[in-house]
Amino acid sequence: MSLLVTGMAYQLLRAFWLVGADVATRSQLQQMASVAMEKIALDARPSALPGVTAGDGLLALVKLAGLEPNGQQLWDQNVVIYFQRGSQLVRRQVVEPRLASHFPVALRPEVLREFVQPEGGQCLSDCLASLRAGFEGVDGSSKTLLVTFRLRRTVRSGRRCELELSRNFYLRNAP
Repeated sequence: MSLLVTGMAYQLLRAFWLVGADVATRSQLQQMASVAMEKIALDARPSALPGVTAGDGLLALVKLAGLEPNGQQLWDQNVVIYFQRGSQLVRRQVVEPRLASHFPVALRPEVLREFVQPEGGQCLSDCLASLRAGFEGVDGSSKTLLVTFRLRRTVRSGRRCELELSRNFYLRNAP
């Protein structure tokens, strides 16, 4: 009889331990996702539509440095790139002197891939399953940047925890 009670107690404690591990993993994923999305938000706020390049696994933002008195946009020479390197979400800032301050600076993905090849950058997550960024129209007139990423981690029990986070960014001076 005591063996039966001990076995049931063990099963109950094991179930609580597994649930606790799942909750801790989900909490960790939520925290990583929130921090990463807030970094993207901080970089997207001073950007404008022509300075954004978006695609699967890649997001590049060039900050709007200011406006001339005639309304001409001036662009910063720093490019902030978010990209997927294996299971990592990496943020890398690159100074690109080829960017003319008066030129609309949407960069082609093949040019941006040159910047992501070398090692380096800040790792925002080590469990990235996918990163998608793109533009979508709202009301048929304004464009927004939609960023979505999915984080995935397997817990000790072998179960998989996933979290997907999406956010719309309304860019400055978007037509």
